[in-house]
Amino acid sequence: MRVNLKYILPFGEVAPASALFGWSASWRPVGCDAYGGSPAWILLISINQPAAVLRNLYYRPGSWSGVTGFVMDGAILIALSGILWYWVARNIASWRLAKTVLMFRWLPLRIGGDGLFIAVGLSCGYWVLSDPSWSPHLHGYSCYKPLALSQWMAFVSFGLQIVWTLALIYLYGRDILYCALRIETRPPLA
Repeated sequence: MRVNLKYILPFGEVAPASALFGWSASWRPVGCDAYGGSPAWILLISINQPAAVLRNLYYRPGSWSGVTGFVMDGAILIALSGILWYWVARNIASWRLAKTVLMFRWLPLRIGGDGLFIAVGLSCGYWVLSDPSWSPHLHGYSCYKPLALSQWMAFVSFGLQIVWTLALIYLYGRDILYCALRIETRPPLA
């Protein structure tokens, strides 16, 4: 029996994303004004980094208040993560079939799509490198204890975000280079 990734991977990510969101909601201390979110929230954002970039397009701090805003933001982020991982599963199948990412056949649209995904990869990289929580003077100031868990989570989060950045830039940069050089890769149908 062959496992179909395009169904398993999204549902296999939505369940842990929902658990991380619930863990993050239960972990929020009252009156904490320290920088950043809970380790569960940071891990959720790191695993779904491109979806978190899309989240920044609609979410502004303070625009949604209270529990309703928090739940609405989490529900949209979990739905975006399901769509993201469906897209990842389709790209894995495309890579296995034709050694290329899943993209449009029409060249201008394909180059535009590649450029968009490269921009998302660059914004993921900018986000992780401009985040002040990586600064050495901020370590130790957190509402979330123990400190070792926070430092471990920061390392894992940084690694996941760098992997997303490099993967998007490499895969779609390679595809745009193949388009520019007119190397035939025969993309599979979408």
